[in-house]
Amino acid sequence: MGIPLTPEEQLETFGTDKLGAATAETERRWGDTEAWKESQ
Repeated sequence: MGIPLTPEEQLETFGTDKLGAATAETERRWGDTEAWKESQ
């Protein structure tokens, strides 16, 4: 999506403010892959 959300916006949109943690975990796991680079 590429749209930064505040924790309040994340809570309102997704029902959680944990999106940043999920993104960090995803980048840690797949950040060195070509697919990750393309998605960013």
